[in-house]
Amino acid sequence: MEDHEISRQVAIYCGNAAGRDKDAALRSLRSIAGSESWTIAGVFVDEGGRSEQGVPSAWHRLRSLVETGKVDMVAVPSLAAMGRSVSDVLGEILWLRKHRCDLYVDDAGLNTASPVDQVLFTVAAALKAVDDTAVPAAKKSATRRQNARPRQPALTPYQESVLRAAISSGLSLAEVARSLKLPPATVRAFAKGRKP
Repeated sequence: MEDHEISRQVAIYCGNAAGRDKDAALRSLRSIAGSESWTIAGVFVDEGGRSEQGVPSAWHRLRSLVETGKVDMVAVPSLAAMGRSVSDVLGEILWLRKHRCDLYVDDAGLNTASPVDQVLFTVAAALKAVDDTAVPAAKKSATRRQNARPRQPALTPYQESVLRAAISSGLSLAEVARSLKLPPATVRAFAKGRKP
């Protein structure tokens, strides 16, 4: 009895081709499919349209073939073709893994059907976990930075003595601030007996 390799059913997707010419990207992916003896189950090209879920319409149609098991590999020109952000790309890689669908990335020569390249799924899962926890922390940190007032540098002993003399001379706090080129808030805080 001879061992016969089952032909892969591959869907070629060319969305946001990351600056590459779509025709050249499609030719390259078709050539790879031919040299690997993959059966092309469909070619999906996005021209910028989106489905109701916000997913590019061709990618949405491709996903339905993956879900029904009609495709066991997706070939893309680059990872950038799979989404608008790193988080989107990681999500799509993990979605393919969940559906036991391999991924071929042309510009990286990456093929997750190879045991060596399976590490992509592991790395994607780890990065997605980091991204999911980092985003809320980054938003919280940005909010804190926006709400924080800039701190004024501490006054030197000389500035404090000049400030005391200027205030006791009867000048208004605004005049003292202007003449000493200090922020008005610093002069007001000093006059109230607080360290600015």
